[in-house]
Amino acid sequence: MPAALTALVTLATAAGPLLFTSGVEPPQKSEQLTLPPKCALCAPGKVTCTWYPSYMVKEIDLGEIGADVLSIVPRAPKGPAPACRTERGPNDLSVSGGADPWVGYFEGARGRFAFFRSADARNGVLAFAVYDATDGRGVFKEEPIGPVKVEADGAKIGLSFIRRTLAPCSPLAGGDACWTRIRTELGVGDPPPDCATPYREANETAAKAACATTTPPAPRCVEQELRLRPAVPAFVPPALEYEVQVRDLSAAELKAAPDSKVVTCRPPD
Repeated sequence: MPAALTALVTLATAAGPLLFTSGVEPPQKSEQLTLPPKCALCAPGKVTCTWYPSYMVKEIDLGEIGADVLSIVPRAPKGPAPACRTERGPNDLSVSGGADPWVGYFEGARGRFAFFRSADARNGVLAFAVYDATDGRGVFKEEPIGPVKVEADGAKIGLSFIRRTLAPCSPLAGGDACWTRIRTELGVGDPPPDCATPYREANETAAKAACATTTPPAPRCVEQELRLRPAVPAFVPPALEYEVQVRDLSAAELKAAPDSKVVTCRPPD
């Protein structure tokens, strides 16, 4: 595993919220229980319970990548708060082992929605999932670029974040017609992004690396590589990044934010 990714995974297992750093609801209280280590050299496990008005979120972390148990425990109306314990109770709604399981850690909550992040990153990106605490149902999943902002509009709870997606065509090859298609399908606005510079830089880097393996270097090698064997041809659709919103997690419909612009256009991974 690359050093940067290892550091990110370590941070994800040790830190608090990494994605949902804005707009989450303060819990009523939280409690952490220490569990005996599984072996002589193992670190102690822990049970972390976080209470909200109508439910509790329980996370059991035994030191592996991803919590061993993630569950939501509803609170009966006018009933006592659920107890923090290792054992699974009859009312526990499993997040890590239910019909739509999630591997990761608890991030926070707002209203009836609980937020969880992935156990590790893919291509440097942490994913997240949203579960409805009333029935334990997964309602939304995504891989954001950077932090996620939780927004409330009356009873509606929504999210906004930067999304990365593969374009349906390449503006470098399709020109204005391709940009019109992207603008229509994604719901973004003008102006079109600069795709030429990132493609040129990626191709130049690849060409120089290829030419560095020849001894002695062939004359005009980089020029020939760029012309005959570009690493990323112009017809390859780029990866685009732009701001999106989910206005109401009850409906969970993803749309571009108002006046959203494509902020990044680059060759796909």
